Amino acid sequence: MIANLKNLKGVKSLTKPEQKNVKGGQICRFTLSGGTLEAPIIVDLEGYAEGRTGSIQANAACVSYLSLSDSAGDRCQYDCAYDGFGA
Repeated sequence: MIANLKNLKGVKSLTKPEQKNVKGGQICRFTLSGGTLEAPIIVDLEGYAEGRTGSIQANAACVSYLSLSDSAGDRCQYDCAYDGFGA
């Protein structure tokens, strides 16, 4: 598959430093609380799709976190740039 992608017009392989500088999408802030957590954990993550799609992705991340959680009292909230969050 990589060979096929490299044959496309305008495709360039990025060096490791170039790959580290690739950023895109919107930032979403996740707040994890409740359950066995003594204090809320707040994490800002980049790279979610722009607009409503990124919010759907962030919601899916919260659902996944809660499904893997051992504590019934755990909470996961998200707020993306699309939803009004500004870094």
